[in-house]
Amino acid sequence: MSADGEKAYFSSDRKDSYGDMDIYSFDLYEEAQPREVTYVKGMVYDKKTKEKLQANILIKDLETGETLNSLQTQSKTGGFLVTLPVGHDYACIASKRGYMFHSEHFSLTDTSIEKPFQFDIPLQPIEVGSDMVLRNIFFELDSHELRDESKVELDRLVTFLKNHPALTIEIGGHTDSIGTDTYNEELSRKRAEAVYTYLRKHDIPKDRLTYKGYGETDPVETNTTPEGRAGNRRTEVTVIERGD
Repeated sequence: MSADGEKAYFSSDRKDSYGDMDIYSFDLYEEAQPREVTYVKGMVYDKKTKEKLQANILIKDLETGETLNSLQTQSKTGGFLVTLPVGHDYACIASKRGYMFHSEHFSLTDTSIEKPFQFDIPLQPIEVGSDMVLRNIFFELDSHELRDESKVELDRLVTFLKNHPALTIEIGGHTDSIGTDTYNEELSRKRAEAVYTYLRKHDIPKDRLTYKGYGETDPVETNTTPEGRAGNRRTEVTVIERGD
């Protein structure tokens, strides 16, 4: 098959061939053409010690919620390599017992099929004060209404809390600097509360959960660029008590 997926090749020694086995080609009709794919690779490591980790990797299509890959990284290198169809948005979640899980959101809509998409994943040991950004939680514009794509991440958080039943966490909502201080604090509080409500509906006890809106007071990026503001609009989880 050709690299662009439009032609298929076969060999034959039919009567009109020029030798023992000649190579022939034909055009594939659109329904038979394979989907374009690209490589995604990365490495998982301990955020504190930089040690390479064998961890679980889960890759889901954010639109459909379908699990496309479930694998373990290599034990010595912490590395992984998968192929994914281009033209979609994905969630990648790395997890390991004793660590906070780590989520990434990446898009392959504008990716060249010839150049792999690459990122490295730091995992943070579970300690009081450990935090993680929930990168695959999305809200409607200027709203605390959770979008459907958030279910992948929210369900992962539910599983994490059920697997670590002694943990108490704070859900923190953060905004960029667009808007007034009062508006941003209220919006971030309502967004954090929306995550809290989802967890309560999925049987996480309320005495293990708190939530707070920080507004624009704790930026992690600049607020002078669209990319920076997008990074500042986030939901974080912080360990308040380990309980062990």
